[in-house]
Amino acid sequence: MRTRFLFLLALLVSAVQGMAQITTSTINGKVVDTEGMEIIGATVVAVHTPSGTSYGTVTNASGYFTIQGMRVGGPYEVEVSYIGYKTQKQEGLYLSLGSASIINFTLAEDAVQIDEVLVTASRDAQ
Repeated sequence: MRTRFLFLLALLVSAVQGMAQITTSTINGKVVDTEGMEIIGATVVAVHTPSGTSYGTVTNASGYFTIQGMRVGGPYEVEVSYIGYKTQKQEGLYLSLGSASIINFTLAEDAVQIDEVLVTASRDAQ
């Protein structure tokens, strides 16, 4: 009787685990500059082209990023941007079920000249 109960319990647990399957994918990667230094706080945006669904994150203190819970398939367009660097884009990425795709980016500096800014203030007499 006890073995029958344990068998049914094991069968029930395995059935519940079978229902909790992974249905998404993940993108991991690292963003560095042309000298190999990590870029902290770079914006990473992945767009599922057919549906327009957008996923985003920023790089951590080591330059790494992770986007979880992404729709399987593709194509995806992944874009990385950071102030002072040229935006870089990779297209045609397809994601597989339950696996992580690794995409690394190397951003080149972007020389931008900013016009002067003139700030003026006045005090109202009261």
